[in-house]
Amino acid sequence: MGKSNKLKYILIIISIILTLTGVVLFTTIQDNNELKENTVIEIDGATTKTLKAEIDGLYPGKTEEYVISFTGDNIKDYLITLDFNGDNDGTLKNFIEVEIKTNESSINKTLNELLEGDLISLGTGVTEITISYTMPIEVGNEAQGVSVVFYIELEAKTIEG
Repeated sequence: MGKSNKLKYILIIISIILTLTGVVLFTTIQDNNELKENTVIEIDGATTKTLKAEIDGLYPGKTEEYVISFTGDNIKDYLITLDFNGDNDGTLKNFIEVEIKTNESSINKTLNELLEGDLISLGTGVTEITISYTMPIEVGNEAQGVSVVFYIELEAKTIEG
């Protein structure tokens, strides 16, 4: 095998490794933007994070709970706001009741109200947010097998004194 053939094989192997590395990094970055059962967000200065939420598999009487925790220095000094937007017109939004809890407050609205509503200010001192999605027991067959995808834009900023 000549030197030029060895060089070609080495370049091909390096190209494959770089491509696979790129795919893994892209997948990791995409996964970090999903709302999971336990999501941790590091606050370092003014921080904005958009989380993709996919709600499906709910049935009457079922609740799914998601916890967003914050890490970083002086996190209690930040004002935390949420903005629900960008739904895919899934019909499930019409049936879901949402509770947003912090250590200081609780907000109860329908998912449809949140998606059509204004910015939600949770105040300062928030270290954890619990978001519960519940399908009321009264909901009938019209909600079976339906889902909704939407985005939650979370912003943490310091308050100017």
